[in-house]
Amino acid sequence: MQRRLRAAWVEPDPAKAKAALEALARSLAHKPTRCCGIAREGLSDTLTLTRLGIAGSCGETLESTNPMESMVDIVKTTATG
Repeated sequence: MQRRLRAAWVEPDPAKAKAALEALARSLAHKPTRCCGIAREGLSDTLTLTRLGIAGSCGETLESTNPMESMVDIVKTTATG
């Protein structure tokens, strides 16, 4: 599963990436976990960088929520401190 997910993430064609992620979600549908729902829930967000053509180090930074979470944490600390 992880290999298929990573392959979809690095696929430069958004339509092919979406098809790969949807196929992965379908293959998880029989699992008793929430994997399928979670995979479908974030599908459009997952492909935003691909659709915008953002790659390289900028894409690597933006594919994580860490920069945003760090900024929010700094604001919370500063505002409440």
